[in-house]
Amino acid sequence: MHKKQAFTIIELLVAIAIIAVMVGLLFPAIGAIKRAARQQENNTQVRNIIQSMIAHSESHRGFFPGFDGFAFINNTVATTGNSGYGQTAQARYWILLDGNYLVGDSITSASETKIPWTRDAVTTDNYSFAMLRIANQGGSTSPNTTDAYRREEWRNEQNPLAPLVSDRLVRDGTQVPTVGNTASYLSIHDGSDVGDWKGSIGFGDLSVDFSDTTKIPTRFAGYNNVDNPATNQNEDDDIFDDGDSFALNSSDLNKQAAMTYEGYGTPEGILE
Repeated sequence: MHKKQAFTIIELLVAIAIIAVMVGLLFPAIGAIKRAARQQENNTQVRNIIQSMIAHSESHRGFFPGFDGFAFINNTVATTGNSGYGQTAQARYWILLDGNYLVGDSITSASETKIPWTRDAVTTDNYSFAMLRIANQGGSTSPNTTDAYRREEWRNEQNPLAPLVSDRLVRDGTQVPTVGNTASYLSIHDGSDVGDWKGSIGFGDLSVDFSDTTKIPTRFAGYNNVDNPATNQNEDDDIFDDGDSFALNSSDLNKQAAMTYEGYGTPEGILE
């Protein structure tokens, strides 16, 4: 007669410990997969926004929404839905949405909660992503010289080194980023701590990179970032900064990306 075999207390504890270790290894892996999926979705959304801008340009003399090569679009119900002048990010989104180049939820990142646009004026409640700054003066339809180099890329040029749309900077509670000080930067994405920004950056040739830095090579109006004459090293462009710390001359100062999220010159928004 055979005796029934049963787990001893020690065997049971060993089994529980093994299961606990496996679960501990599995959860981070699942989290990493989810983060990678959200990042890929984020990249796709940025690419879709640029595709919509290119589609818009085909019937607007090659220019992206908000600027026609001579002036900024006026702030009226008919042109920007009272979302501001065409130089503002929200006005440019309104033009794309109202023209059915985009749908409301396509400009909201999966990493935060926003309100999909309906038919009202566009606000930062409706979108997640920053656009290339094309003007730094509000309430005017006259382009200025300060942002002329960036406006050169606000059209369908297929430039692989011109950032057009990106994730923004985050203002979270008392944490307000200082443009130019990357140690103060924060993004909407999981795993981003203060000083450790990460996000999608989309370029004129429809390429999109999920970057872990805001400093990248750029080229505006045919001008590459120059070498740093102080250190003889390549100087990458901080996509949220509009100035060049090592400009060779005054005309070189403004060949930077300077992405804007709210209005016409603010790169950051609150964390939703």
